Order: sequence, then structure tokens, then C-alpha cells
Amino acid sequence: MRFLLALLLALLLAFLPVAVLAQGGTSGTLQPSVLVTTEAPRQGSLPRTVTAYGTVQAPPGGSETLSVLRAGQVTQVMVTPGGAVRRGQALLAVSADPAALAAYKQAADARTLALGERARIAQMLGQRLATRDQLARADKAVSDAQANLDALNLGGGGSAEETLKAPFDGVVSSLPVVPGTRVAAGTPLLTITRSSQLVAFVGIEPAQRGLIAPGQPARIESLYGHGAEQGSVLSVGAMVDPTTRLVPLLVDPQSDLRTDPGRGDPKGDPQGSGQTEAGTGLLPGGAVRAVVQVGEMRGWLAPRNAVLTDAKGAYVFQVADSKAVRVDVRVVGTRGDTTVVAGPLDPSRPLVTSGNYQLHDGDTVREGQVSAGGEAAKP
Repeated sequence: MRFLLALLLALLLAFLPVAVLAQGGTSGTLQPSVLVTTEAPRQGSLPRTVTAYGTVQAPPGGSETLSVLRAGQVTQVMVTPGGAVRRGQALLAVSADPAALAAYKQAADARTLALGERARIAQMLGQRLATRDQLARADKAVSDAQANLDALNLGGGGSAEETLKAPFDGVVSSLPVVPGTRVAAGTPLLTITRSSQLVAFVGIEPAQRGLIAPGQPARIESLYGHGAEQGSVLSVGAMVDPTTRLVPLLVDPQSDLRTDPGRGDPKGDPQGSGQTEAGTGLLPGGAVRAVVQVGEMRGWLAPRNAVLTDAKGAYVFQVADSKAVRVDVRVVGTRGDTTVVAGPLDPSRPLVTSGNYQLHDGDTVREGQVSAGGEAAKP
């Protein structure tokens, strides 16, 4: 038994210096270190942006409502709400009301009668049986009858049925009638929106209004995952919308994001289905996000996780002689996973990007990543 105890004591004394040396030298004091990853500090800039949400609509004057100028009944509807139409395409047919046809016949008969009366008076004038004043009144009657007939012709004339056609390429945004609907003269039958003039109507917080001005670049993104395109701010509202409590903002795409039914693209859409090569689905009524660039944020570019905060404010850690050095900074802004900070960073000292949550100023660190581009590298 004494031999075994002596052997264990000898082994313990043999390995103890090695363990102490590995942990902090001959002093016997433990020196723990924290494994961190780092990257070289770099300066640069990121765009300062304002994000707003809204929908796609036609601008003022970007749509047209069609109607007929006489009473009738819808007999046929050839389109559907939301459908793309081409210029000249038949949309719906309306049969004339019998009273409207009778009014046209009466106007045509009145014109014929006025022409006959004018001819008779002109003949009598040649025989000195009528006066020039009578001929002038006959001319006036012919003119009035012709004007009345022309007005009825604009409304469909004496045709039993009138077919409405698309005045331009667009999208049917409203269709309140169905076959069999009886309509009065001037009743709206359908509305067509110019798909080549769609814009984004979005809203911003009132406090952000001073940051935005017409002409600033803006990125319009479809919330349906159909892509995004660059555009620009058209106008900034001068009052708060009473419903949304936001200031309205009008953003216009500059590239061919808009669909254009009926116009084929030899590169992107030879069939003319309305989707161009660059189109990303900016459809009437669609939800979009507009990201407006209002300036730049300049400073040190750091990963979002590299910036910490406490009661004193924001700070980062750098490494000097295997020691963590706290550097107080001011956050300029954040975009995505990158934060722009301002502060007295030393460009020669690596910036701690992970492992910093367990660090304190002066802690010993082991670097597990040192790179200029932020790529991981094992120690």
C-alpha cells in the first residue's frame, strides 16, 4: 500500500508543472482565454434609406371609364375584371333602347323634312313667292335638324347594337355590369387602366417627409416575390392622409417594370402577352415596398453582431497583443447585416466579430478568424 501511494505521489509531482505551465506558467495562476473571430477594420459607406409600403395604382389620367350616350341593355361582355386588353379589342356590346331608336328615327325624319321645306322655299323665292327671310329660317331649321342627328350619331345613331372597344392597351380595372344589365345614358360600364403608366402609391411617417424630395432614387420591390426595379420619387404629399395617418408618396418606375398588354417584346415576349423581359409583376392593386435613398452613411463598416451596447452606449472590441480592447463608438446606421459606426478604431487592430458577448476589456483572446473579407479560417 505504501508503495502504491508513493508511486501516485511521484506521478502527480511529475505532471503538475506541465499543467501549470499550460495554464499560465510557473506562477500557478490560471489565465483563461476567449476564442473569437475577427476581421480587418474597413471604412466605407452605405446608402441611407427610407422604407414605405403601399399599392400599385394608375396615376391621375392613367385610366378611362367607358359608357354609351344612349339608354340600352348589355347583351355581351367579352372581357373579365383584371384582364389585359389591346387597343381596338372588343369589350362589350350594348343594344339600343327602343325609345333611343325611335328618337333617332324622328331626328332623321325631321332632317329630311327640313331639307324638303328648304328646297320648296328656295323654289318659291325664285318665283318671287317667298322672301329671303323665309329662306334663312329654312336654312336654320336644316342646320338644327342636322346638329340633332349628328349628336345622336355620336351616341350610336340608328344601329340596333353598339360595341365598345379598348381605346388603348391596358387592364380592365372595373366591370360593374353583366349581360342583361339595363343602363341609362352615360352609365359607367367599365374602366381601363393604362398598364404602361402604373406607379406606386406609398406612405411615409410625417417625420420622414423632410428627408424625401422629388427625383430621389427609389427601389420598388413587389411583396409577392416577383422582383424589383429602380425608379424615382415623383411627388411628396403636403398633408397627412386621415385614414392611414401617413404622408402619401408617389414613386414611378424608370425602367420597363410595367406590364404592357398588346405590345410584344422581340427579346422578352414575342407573343405580346404583356410581360416584358425586365418586367417583375407590377400589377394594378399589387402590394409593393419602396426603398428611397435619401443620403449616405459613412464610417467604419462592421457586422451587426460586432456592435454591442450597455449602459455607456455602443462599443466594439479590437485585439491588441492577444488582449481585448474596448472601443466606444456611435452607431450611424444599419443596413441589412452591416452597421456603420463612428469612433476611434485602430485600422491595424483586428475587429472582433463573434465571441464578443463574453468579452471584457483586457481579456485574453484566441483569434479564430483573421480576414479582410470576413471569411472564416480555423486557427
